[in-house]
Amino acid sequence: MEVKTMGKLRRIRKLVMFAALLTISAIAITPRVEAMETIRVLVAYDEEWAALAPIIYGYTPEELAYVFVFYTETYFIEEFDIWFSIDDYVFWDSDDNPNGAYAMLNEAVDESGFESTTCQGLFAFTGQDIPGVYGLTNMSLIACLIEHYYDQVAEKQYTDHILQHEASHFWWVEDHYTGEDIMCIMAYEHWQDTHEWCQTCKDKILENYNQWAPPGGGGGDGDPRWKKAGGNEYEQIENLLHMSMRINN
Repeated sequence: MEVKTMGKLRRIRKLVMFAALLTISAIAITPRVEAMETIRVLVAYDEEWAALAPIIYGYTPEELAYVFVFYTETYFIEEFDIWFSIDDYVFWDSDDNPNGAYAMLNEAVDESGFESTTCQGLFAFTGQDIPGVYGLTNMSLIACLIEHYYDQVAEKQYTDHILQHEASHFWWVEDHYTGEDIMCIMAYEHWQDTHEWCQTCKDKILENYNQWAPPGGGGGDGDPRWKKAGGNEYEQIENLLHMSMRINN
């Protein structure tokens, strides 16, 4: 992990701590109500995430993961009344030289014990570079891998953009590839510029709304986390099984 100057660290910490105060205030004055759709997730983080959280942001690794999930959740709530409920936080010891992004995600799934839980989805946060991508989602497991991404030139983090993009795949939303000039969180050319979904992506999420297996029904053959598992209802499954946010396109 690159060491930043103390001046930059102080500026970043002040900004993030101010955001944290706003977050805490919002939580205190906005009681949760019964949601139309609540997805229970397991949050996993690796040793690099645990190292950067207090140094860059002044948070524990769990607090930092919560902040990103909370901010991402606000966009899902506002647009779809979809909530993410964190069941637990677990540590996973990521390979420092992973054999590709898929291997890294599979390692997170295995070491977090996700498949033995009753959670409906996995958010695995890493502080190291994911080979070739910023994020990756495996729809057969309802699990995604999210890289911490801070742009030192813009002095802005984009981790919440990556999480929002990857979590959207949980509802079978497809990517807009390079060349598709669409202002959408799912667009490779504009995912850093917006938190909005285009109408096509909104329609896909609404189409698959409330298609989750009940809590406790996750994992294992014949016991899918997703109600549509099997049959002909998977659309373009070969393309959707592993969706990723690519670095170079």
